[in-house]
Amino acid sequence: HLREAVLVAEDDKFFSHDGFDWAGIRDAARRDLKAHKLARGGSTITQQLAKNLWLGTSRTPWRKLEEMFLAIRLERALSKRRILELYLNTIEWGEGGGYAVK
Repeated sequence: HLREAVLVAEDDKFFSHDGFDWAGIRDAARRDLKAHKLARGGSTITQQLAKNLWLGTSRTPWRKLEEMFLAIRLERALSKRRILELYLNTIEWGEGGGYAVK
């Protein structure tokens, strides 16, 4: 149930996209422009994994570009199942706690 809940909440198109949800990115960009700030990124689970493994928390266009290149590499190198497994094992669950999922 945990996997399904995370997919619904974070990236419901995870198994059908190539690492990017272009409609989600477009919608997030529109909201950001309207709010005049970077409020939502529209990142997929693959992009979030790239950020969690290799990038900092800065919210800049350059960091977003790096995230996209890393997501492409992840999608080429790993199965969707493995990407999801790594994501679930690297995100924080509550106050710095982890939860191992296989």
